[in-house]
Amino acid sequence: MSAEQQIPSRKGDLSRVTVTINGRRFRMACEQGQEAHVRRLAGDLDQRIGRLRGEFGEIGNTQLTVMAALTISDELVEMGGRLRTLERELAALQEARVAAADHAKVTQSAVAAALNAADAGRLDSLETQLQALAAQLETLQEQMRALAGRSGALAPSSTFANAEPPKGARVGEAGAPPPGRAGFGAVTVSPGGQGQRDDIDQLLSQPGAPPPMAAPSVGGAIAAAAPLPGGAAPDGDVAPKQLYETAYGYLLQRDYGAAEAAFEDFLQRFPSDPLAGNAQYWLGESLFVRGQYRSAAGAFLKGYQTYGRNAKAPESLLRLAMSLQRLGQKDAACSSFNELASKYPSAPPHVKTSAQAEQKKAGC
Repeated sequence: MSAEQQIPSRKGDLSRVTVTINGRRFRMACEQGQEAHVRRLAGDLDQRIGRLRGEFGEIGNTQLTVMAALTISDELVEMGGRLRTLERELAALQEARVAAADHAKVTQSAVAAALNAADAGRLDSLETQLQALAAQLETLQEQMRALAGRSGALAPSSTFANAEPPKGARVGEAGAPPPGRAGFGAVTVSPGGQGQRDDIDQLLSQPGAPPPMAAPSVGGAIAAAAPLPGGAAPDGDVAPKQLYETAYGYLLQRDYGAAEAAFEDFLQRFPSDPLAGNAQYWLGESLFVRGQYRSAAGAFLKGYQTYGRNAKAPESLLRLAMSLQRLGQKDAACSSFNELASKYPSAPPHVKTSAQAEQKKAGC
């Protein structure tokens, strides 16, 4: 191929280029600066025609030129298809990237909200425990000052000068409740409540099970056991949180009978209070630690059914399974362990760990 550049036209916007294709010379017009590009295109076409002539022989210049044009057109069509495919893939990747970024933002927000809620719940629980401990410390101080005032060994302060020695639980006593305290350790929670009874309800009420005993007059029992912090009387005006802290304080003292009665009283007075789910769980604990597994199972079942959205619900279901296992009801216990895993997949790690260990111990 050979080509020569001609003088630009008078208009000054086009250049003239002469190219040779398939042995023939052609004068072409192009924009200024595109002359070399036109020569490369002409050279490529001339080479294609040369290859076709080598494959098919002398079949005519026109036919060779048309065949070369068709091969170029075929390549252009194929490249256009590939380009459109790549464009679609790029658009899909961009959409997926945007969706992934949005999903990541939503996930981060959900995780942050869950962590904040969990932290708030833990802080509230710690605050309740600290307040309960403070209330018990105040009671102990009253006892010490009252005893010191009696013996004359220590002059009572103006704050507790008129304090009477509180009647009630011996601090730190474990196991069974002290003798002479009426009604403690004898309350059985009736499982199921209203509505259709499930298999565990029937198991807990099957023939041969000890009949539920009537709940004692719990408010009077607490009044006889120990005073409320600050000298408040356990009447209808007592604040729910104050009564809850008193019950929790008995639990910290290991006075499980008093804790049972106090939590029963709290639940009878304030069944819809935000702390009711926690109180129902601790009621079950006060029974479980004393080996009253059937009554504990009823309490935990009620906590799971009535307060299923409470933070203690997974632990209530775990303790229900453990109570059933200790009652020799392996199938019901294993069913409860399985329900815990399916209904509360995001249960706290210590609940999952305990459930796995207890499930293995039960042979599920």
